[in-house]
Amino acid sequence: MKNSTEYLEDGHTEEQLIVNYERIWYRVVRYWYVILISVTAALSIAFLNNRYATKIYPMAASIIIKESEEAGQTAELLYNNPLINSYRNFLNEPYIIRSFPLIQQVVDSLGFAVEFYQEGEIKTSETYDLPIRITGNKKGETYFIGTFKFKINDPHTFTLSSNDPTEDLKSTEITGHFNDSLTVGKYKLYVKAGNVSNFVNKEYLLKFVDGFSIAKGYAERLKVSWAEEGASVVNMSINTTIPAKEIDFLSALIHIYAVQDQNKKKEAAYNSKVFIDKQLATISDSLLIIEKQLENFKDKNIMTNLDAKAQQILLKIDDLETAKISYVVKESYYEYIDKYLRTSNILDQIVLPTSVGIDDPILISLVSQMLDLQMQAKTLSYNSSSGENPLTNSLKNKLEDLRSGIFESVKTLRSTDRIAVSQLDKQIKEMERQLSVLPKEERQLVTIQRSYKLGESLYVFLTQKRTEAAISEASTVSDVITVNRPYLAGGLISPKIRLNYIIALILGVALPLTFFVLKELLNSKVQAKEDINRATSLPILGVVGHNSDQVHMVVSSKPKSSLAESFRSLRSNLNFFVNKDKFSLMLTSSISGEGKSFTALNLANVFALSGKKTVIVGADMRKPRIYKELKIDNDKGLSTYLSGEASLDEIIKESEVDNLDIITSGPVPPNPGELLLHSTFEELIVQLKNKYDVLLIDTPPIGIVADALEVVDYVDHTLYIVRQNYTPLGALRNLEEQVKQGQLKKTSLVFNDIYKFGPGYGYGYGYGYGYGYGYGYGTQQKSGYGYYENGSTPKKWWSWK
Repeated sequence: MKNSTEYLEDGHTEEQLIVNYERIWYRVVRYWYVILISVTAALSIAFLNNRYATKIYPMAASIIIKESEEAGQTAELLYNNPLINSYRNFLNEPYIIRSFPLIQQVVDSLGFAVEFYQEGEIKTSETYDLPIRITGNKKGETYFIGTFKFKINDPHTFTLSSNDPTEDLKSTEITGHFNDSLTVGKYKLYVKAGNVSNFVNKEYLLKFVDGFSIAKGYAERLKVSWAEEGASVVNMSINTTIPAKEIDFLSALIHIYAVQDQNKKKEAAYNSKVFIDKQLATISDSLLIIEKQLENFKDKNIMTNLDAKAQQILLKIDDLETAKISYVVKESYYEYIDKYLRTSNILDQIVLPTSVGIDDPILISLVSQMLDLQMQAKTLSYNSSSGENPLTNSLKNKLEDLRSGIFESVKTLRSTDRIAVSQLDKQIKEMERQLSVLPKEERQLVTIQRSYKLGESLYVFLTQKRTEAAISEASTVSDVITVNRPYLAGGLISPKIRLNYIIALILGVALPLTFFVLKELLNSKVQAKEDINRATSLPILGVVGHNSDQVHMVVSSKPKSSLAESFRSLRSNLNFFVNKDKFSLMLTSSISGEGKSFTALNLANVFALSGKKTVIVGADMRKPRIYKELKIDNDKGLSTYLSGEASLDEIIKESEVDNLDIITSGPVPPNPGELLLHSTFEELIVQLKNKYDVLLIDTPPIGIVADALEVVDYVDHTLYIVRQNYTPLGALRNLEEQVKQGQLKKTSLVFNDIYKFGPGYGYGYGYGYGYGYGYGYGTQQKSGYGYYENGSTPKKWWSWK
């Protein structure tokens, strides 16, 4: 891409960016091996990544958490028992499954805090196929931590060694026996092993790690979600590097979660039994006392039966007392729950209201929610080393709110029950008033029988409830059922082998292509004729090839070379611009090093060999160079002549070429610009035009100093030298502005040092114009070092220009 200048009708310019796709494609074809090397390197990196990157696989499992309605009527007592089916907030179940204590229990049960690694030449990987299990690495809440070398000596013994003995391992090497204990510091490890015959003489890296960190990592990686909205199926998934290990993890997680759910139900039934047993013990004592009273009454009185009227009144009182029994049981529960909530912080062991026949939905809901939150709080309780969980504080606040809500609900229920009991008491008193007309013995018997039947009814009611609780405790099953056992849920997640190879192939091609494009984008030098035509409207007089030899006068030393022919072409093309027998030329350029002096010497040589008397004037008095190429003295020259220190005959020097004279620049003066403005310079030009057929003036670069502009008016034509891959494009745009402003007149361009050929450069044809001097189509430049003013040479292939 080049910055191209487009000239508008009003004289202003407009910058455009143009991509030369032919040059980019040419680089691709020419440097195909660079792309091949890049692709090979990229594919090799992809292979190494696929070979040694940690491989990650997806694991999954699913369970059903049964709802109470799913049990059905045939199993109502076992699966839908109000004694054990507490409130369950299903939205909390995924979080409970991912809870830290549950996962830590799984990690401890599987012994994941002990890891074996196999050391390879490049990477060390964990191995899970060893039939070895080490326990005893946890004491209280502290895990044994350390790294050792573990070598299986034979099917019965092993060696544990460390290069850095610690307090736990005093010796650098100890030998232990399988299926036996091994004391390491304050820990008594037990190494249980199966058949290790296939692993004899193999050495592993044994790591004892912090189980809390392992559990925390699993909690972060494990994903738990409902299969879909409204469903009771829970999906669990985790990514792993060892599928067999995560199958064990998910299996143990489901098992322990189900056991906890079952234990929760058993605990509810057990708590109900304990509460009912206390009530039964009290009632049993009362019944014994009443039975004793009835027995004493019968011993002292002849009458043991009531008449019909008394029987009728007693039956009515029995019905009222039976109705009152439920309120008595409820009041006992209210007293129990009030005392329990005020004196105990272990809220997950509270007896459910349904266990004593209380069916108030508000109280049942509050107590069930409290049980659920208490279980969550216990689940979220980290040990002291893990820090305080902010969610626990939130749950505690909710528990306090529920506690207050239960107190209010109990208070309301008590008030309601008192009204009902009061009505029953009134009816019982009315019946007792009717009994008051009976004889004394009958009244006493009625009272004793009433008390006995009341206690007996209450005892039977509680006995029934206890039987239900006992059956529930014995037959409780978990609501958690495995749907899909842990399995490999798909192919390799990472690394993506095919994708890595595709990306490597794309990058392997794209990187060098991008480099080629960037070189084109960032290259601000003139590359081809098209670049010149886009930057300026000046005509191109001709092109000059690359000089690969250390020869300055190419035309005379190698007259049959294509390079010499290119200067003859310049001479011929000049006839279209300067149609005179005698004429003068000025040679200038943008910056130093573009080949002005080289072009001036060889062009003058061509004119001299054609029989024209030619002279070269070295007007570049700031950085004189011609005398160095010709190896002549520079004591006297243009500067000494213009300053009046030498005559014209003294400064004219003959060259080895016939008809060619040289006027060197002379010693560098302090004021070269002022000397060119002196009238003496104009007089010199007039004399030289009269004396010679061709006058060539080599001036300083016009893009650096303005000296050349002082010479423009004295010459018939100006040759502006442009060097391939050297002259800045911006210099040509400045040149165009100078031409438009009239600072330069009758100017044409010489494209010098052409050494790059092919598509996009516009110079596939030879410079010999049919003479066959070796610069045919598609030919590359010759090797070696050429001659240019700054001593530079064309850059080699690695510059990729």
